Amino acid sequence: MLAVARLGKELKAEVDKDFEIRGEVVKLEKRRGYATGLVSLLSEVDGVERIIQVKLSEPDYRIALAANQDGRLVAVRGDLSRAGRVLTLSNPKGFSLVESLNLES
Repeated sequence: MLAVARLGKELKAEVDKDFEIRGEVVKLEKRRGYATGLVSLLSEVDGVERIIQVKLSEPDYRIALAANQDGRLVAVRGDLSRAGRVLTLSNPKGFSLVESLNLES
């Protein structure tokens, strides 16, 4: 019965359309030969720092890789879905570099 309740919660995942995320690239995953890669961004959502997963095309994945290497923030818009504790941004658009993280203070 517990599994049924959990499944019901997952099916009722919230979706925020055209949600903007600005954050730090904290994880990159891409298999050799694949056209897309999975990126994890650390960003504030509803006043709390959260990890958001975004599946990116090859050109956007390269931007994410550069941002991670250079300590820069990124911005992206898309549909933010929340299923339990997992946040995912689908239909990403406008993925771009924003600014330096200024880690050397």
